[in-house]
Amino acid sequence: EGFWSGPAFELTGPVAKVRPAQGGGMLEFFSPPRQDATPVDSVVWQVVDLRAAQDFITANGTVDLKAWVQFNRVAGDAHSASKFRVSVAAFRGKPTDAAALWAKRSETALAYGEKEISTDNNPATWEKVEAVAQISAVADFAVLEVRAIAPKDTPPGVNPFPGHFADLMDAKVCIPLRSSRK
Repeated sequence: EGFWSGPAFELTGPVAKVRPAQGGGMLEFFSPPRQDATPVDSVVWQVVDLRAAQDFITANGTVDLKAWVQFNRVAGDAHSASKFRVSVAAFRGKPTDAAALWAKRSETALAYGEKEISTDNNPATWEKVEAVAQISAVADFAVLEVRAIAPKDTPPGVNPFPGHFADLMDAKVCIPLRSSRK
């Protein structure tokens, strides 16, 4: 909890022509080992304990769990990944069971939201994407996942992530917009 996890990433400072969106650091995606010669997405996640927000959620009923991130990449060729995704899901249970629950999220998640983006080929710009899931006080924890999506046609020996980054990753429980009553 509170730390990013994943098989192939590093927290780094400026790299090549990419500068952090804010502050001195950003997350760099690396290419995990291929599975049966097929390129694999680079995935990073964090478990978020929702117990500290229980009073707020209970007082407001159904609330939004918003997760957002900014993505960037170096100028790449036809085999460089250009798509990224942010996902968020809320669960009942223990955060130690997060991996098993996430693996079956279509069956186990109380709420799930995701958003995918195709980024430009300009390392000077960052693209923001946000995912939203509506949750209630029965949610105990959430999983926030960010993913660089590997093109499935990337040839063997070619790195689909020659410079792919995420920054300003955050999640917030907030009151959704509601219509005014007059």
